[in-house]
Amino acid sequence: MSATPIAIDHAEDERSDTRSVLIVDAEGIIQGIACAGPLPQPGAELGHECITRRVPSEIGPSLCAAIEHAVATRASRVFEYTVNDGASARSFEISVAPLALGGDSKLACVTQVDVTARRSALAACAADVEQLARAQRMQDIGRLTGGIAHDFNNVLASVLGFVRLAERALSSGRADRVPHYLGEIAQAGERARDMVTQMLTFSRGGVVSSERVDVTALARETLTLLRASIPTSIALTLDGDDTARFVVANATQLEQILLNLGVNARDALGEHGHITLGVSRRADHALRCDSCHREARGDWIVLTVRDDGPGIAAEARPRIFDPFYGTRDGNSGMGLAVAHGIVHQHGGHLRVVDAPDGGACFEVLLPEACAASNTASADAAPAVDPTVVPNVLLVDDDPAVARALAELLRLENCVVTIVHDGDAALERLRDASYPCDVLLTDQSLPGLDGIALVRLAREARPALRAVLMSGLGTAALEAGAREVGADAVIGKPADADALLQMITGLARAA
Repeated sequence: MSATPIAIDHAEDERSDTRSVLIVDAEGIIQGIACAGPLPQPGAELGHECITRRVPSEIGPSLCAAIEHAVATRASRVFEYTVNDGASARSFEISVAPLALGGDSKLACVTQVDVTARRSALAACAADVEQLARAQRMQDIGRLTGGIAHDFNNVLASVLGFVRLAERALSSGRADRVPHYLGEIAQAGERARDMVTQMLTFSRGGVVSSERVDVTALARETLTLLRASIPTSIALTLDGDDTARFVVANATQLEQILLNLGVNARDALGEHGHITLGVSRRADHALRCDSCHREARGDWIVLTVRDDGPGIAAEARPRIFDPFYGTRDGNSGMGLAVAHGIVHQHGGHLRVVDAPDGGACFEVLLPEACAASNTASADAAPAVDPTVVPNVLLVDDDPAVARALAELLRLENCVVTIVHDGDAALERLRDASYPCDVLLTDQSLPGLDGIALVRLAREARPALRAVLMSGLGTAALEAGAREVGADAVIGKPADADALLQMITGLARAA
């Protein structure tokens, strides 16, 4: 059997893929040539040559199987192979499709396309896209680093400034001013701690406690707080009824979001305007998040902050959730980036819409909480024997941090031993003659890390109490610490009063 060649368009543009189109029967015998490409053309007559002679030997069995499958099932198949002669490599795409000529046709059309140029172009395009993405990431990192450096420089300037003032006050007989200066230093340190917390929240890795929160009451309280920082020429109202609406969230973080959005609205308005906080419910509502760009559907409690100012420019919207990106001079910070982290950490989403009166409107959508359930009351505080002197093994690789913590504990009459790596700490704990009631360890250590140390320490001393500290707290870290027997996980820097209460309580529990 022979077939009349079938004409197809073949562009001469150098960008075109070069192709061969052959008609074969179920056994792979060539019955016709529709269009021949640059592949060598054997001189055998049609009806006698097998198509496997025109492809590498390792492709032959797969090609024959694909032809047989196409003829039998009328289904198409596509696969690729590469020919490498040592100097260069060429890529080919083969498609096998049943040929419909009427009747009980047992023919297939095999198209082979040289896709080397196409693959090279796609690879070059992917490389360009990756390079552009890398440049964008470096720009974002640069802006983030610059913002962090600026804020921390302010904190350091405050700390160092008041340290110098305290030194001058002591040398000049004005010791009465030192407590005030120490208070300013403490406030600066707390600002730095809060900035670190914000950055951890932005990365969606911070550990937070959640509870059922009545967001209607929360919005009302936030309105009162905002009133103190907004001029009376700007109207501030609450939109919604008094119906209690609940979400499972961290109330402090939700309040932080509303305050930040309210202050942003104030800055956009200037001296006059109207800000409205709203609380509503949307059942079975579908949305597309403006910060993570994902689609979601569910029952949402919606917190709204809107103003009647100039709104947000279209070119600014894609970047308003980037860290340290601001639409106004002097308003570049972590606010909306932190809001992104907090809201998504609670399973929610953010939307930015045009307000009906022409301003900006931010919507915080959080999953509605299920009906309240009876929960067990918190464990009663352990009894404390004030006559017991706790023995604490303190493990931290930063000598200054270790000295400060040790001094704090010694003021509470604890006996403190300092070591700076996990291996040395474990060696002490395996010495039965060394007295220790509480292990207080950082997570990041030379040698054994904190979790590994706690696990091995509890194996050596099952009654030992252990507290893990970390400045990079995550839910996974907390779960890992609990699994190996840690009694508590605390953030770093730790609140002094909370740390003292925890250590002494653990050591002196009856």
